[in-house]
Amino acid sequence: MLKPMLFLFWSTMLGGLVLGIAVWGIGKAIFPDFVSMDVAVSGASEFSMIIMATLTMCMISVVGYFAYLMTNYYMIGILRNRKGAWSGLQLFFIVMAIANLFFLRYQGYAEGKESLAMYAGTPVLIVAAGLIVSQVKVKLTNASARIPTLFFMIVVTCLEMLPAFSINDLTSLLYVSLVLLACNAWQILIFHKLTNTKKHQQMKKAQVKKA
Repeated sequence: MLKPMLFLFWSTMLGGLVLGIAVWGIGKAIFPDFVSMDVAVSGASEFSMIIMATLTMCMISVVGYFAYLMTNYYMIGILRNRKGAWSGLQLFFIVMAIANLFFLRYQGYAEGKESLAMYAGTPVLIVAAGLIVSQVKVKLTNASARIPTLFFMIVVTCLEMLPAFSINDLTSLLYVSLVLLACNAWQILIFHKLTNTKKHQQMKKAQVKKA
């Protein structure tokens, strides 16, 4: 199990870093204030800060996924005699997370301090990403993966983004959400392949020993 986890860790960190730098570079070329830093920070210093910030987001994503795996494992064990109970709880948290996404910024929108994009942009992006990734996960595995994938992509992503919601800048918030969503999507879409590969190798070794 250690080898798949190490691969998941390093691939998420590297992929997230490359994506983050690419998104920042494209955004910076189009909008000079994209993910704006302190006015005293520019050039190489700004690039270094972006790298550190992106690596931090990737690490948060990895820790979030490992925490989700442990939570999912324990909840299935606790509720093993109550089929559907854990799925029902996850659906409840999904609805609550979506409601809170809009509620967090409603006051600023109602008072005219935030635009419609600031108010609804991030929640819509997170929900849309959750729906798309869950559909892909179902095609790769089975229908039972839909709710857990939605839970991870929406609820866990929202928890990971809590510090970022205090940022009153649309481009910075968009940057954070894109990096976290991409890292989370990669982890949940690739994990079953890593674990299945290991099981397949173990079965082959057992068959060789018996022969």
